[in-house]
Amino acid sequence: PILSPDRINDIVVEYITRDFEYDVVLACQDRCIRILSGTDSTLDIPVSSPVCSVTTLTTRRRNGVDGYDVEAGAAQRSSDLRDNETGIIYGMETGEIGYVQVTRGGKLGKSWCIEDHYEMMESSKVNSIILSDLTKNLIAELVVGRDDGRVEVYSQAATMGMSSPPTKIFSASLGESIRSVQCGMINSSDYSEVIVAVYSGKIVSFTS
Repeated sequence: PILSPDRINDIVVEYITRDFEYDVVLACQDRCIRILSGTDSTLDIPVSSPVCSVTTLTTRRRNGVDGYDVEAGAAQRSSDLRDNETGIIYGMETGEIGYVQVTRGGKLGKSWCIEDHYEMMESSKVNSIILSDLTKNLIAELVVGRDDGRVEVYSQAATMGMSSPPTKIFSASLGESIRSVQCGMINSSDYSEVIVAVYSGKIVSFTS
């Protein structure tokens, strides 16, 4: 077992520093993203604010875990095909959304950060963050749920990765804290939906 120095707010499992064994990514209250390989802490990534939510982005693997996987061709489905880097996307207590690449050897690559600016309102904590191909064009959309009730969708126009900041294409407010967001085909097999759980217990669906 490993004892984190501060509260763990979110966790995701992904191939990051190794080709054939999973790593664990921790979103920690002490303003740090921690990558664990087995029982060892492989990499600590300091950020500017407590990390509340985290997800990962891969573009070739189909691993069935919480990261987002772009559909691969048959020649790419072998387990020995891995990307050289994995993108970690995270949401912070001060409202920013950040991204950092981590290479197979555990080195840091490209990074960016999007500040929360919404009609002159105060920034709001990112409680939930996921990736999903809502438009079925093999490009991941980033879906964000905030503490002030906002649901946001960000997209990149023509790239499977997110090595540059995406653009917000949708925003709606539910008026109470969003606790979780997920995506999937719920009411129809023809289109995806964004499913949102709010503090009072309501479940709300937005269609694509």
